[in-house]
Amino acid sequence: MLRVLVIRCYEAEGNRAKAVEIYHVLRELLAAELGTVPSAETEALYRHALA
Repeated sequence: MLRVLVIRCYEAEGNRAKAVEIYHVLRELLAAELGTVPSAETEALYRHALA
């Protein structure tokens, strides 16, 4: 998914705040449009960005 790549890029740049922001957008879209949650890999990226 493109947004996961964007999260990775922001984190690689050191922009963790933007990575977290994109994660929240992704989470909202998945819930609203598909009734699901982010994958375990995406959750791990999010937790790493928060660290």
